[in-house]
Amino acid sequence: MHVRVAAGTLNQAKIRGIKKAFEAFLSQVEVTAVAVDSGVSKQPMSLEETFKGAMNRAFNASSRLACDYGVGVEAGVFYLAETPIGVQVAVVVDATGRFGVGLSPGFPLPPVISKALVSGSAAELEEAVDRLFGTRQAGEHEGLVGLLTGRKVTREDLTYHAVVTALIPFLNSRLWEL
Repeated sequence: MHVRVAAGTLNQAKIRGIKKAFEAFLSQVEVTAVAVDSGVSKQPMSLEETFKGAMNRAFNASSRLACDYGVGVEAGVFYLAETPIGVQVAVVVDATGRFGVGLSPGFPLPPVISKALVSGSAAELEEAVDRLFGTRQAGEHEGLVGLLTGRKVTREDLTYHAVVTALIPFLNSRLWEL
C-alpha cells in the first residue's frame, strides 16, 4: 500500500526520522516536506507548548497537501524536578482528523544551554548549541543529543521514536474503538 505523508517541517533530520518510522510498518512511503507555522514560540519551553506546536504542524501539513497522514514534530524543553529536559513531541493525524501523540526519549540539557534560553541570550536551542560547540545548524544534523552522546543517539533517532509512538493508535485502531 502506497502511503503519502505530509511532514510539517523542512528539517532534514526530522524528515529522515519520520520516513524511517513509517517505513518500519509500511513498505511504500512517500514523505513530502512542507513549511508550516507551528503557532508557538520559536523555542517551546513547556511540554504543553511543545505538544501544541507539533499538533499545529501536523494539521497544517495535512491541510496543505493531499496525503494519508500529516506529521508534526516539535522540539522543546520542559522542567522535571528543576532539571531542563530536551524532548521531541510528534503528532500524526489521518485524513479523518484522528490523531496520535508520541514523545521521544528526553535528555538533560547542560546548564549553560538552559541558562542561554531562559536569559534570552539564545532565541532557540540550536543557536545556543551552535555557539557552544562551534557547529552550524546542529539541529539539521545530529542535534544536541548527538553532540552529547558522541552520535550514539541523534536527532533523527529522537524523531523516529516520537513518530513510532505517535503511530500506536493507528497500528492498534481496534483498541481505540473500545
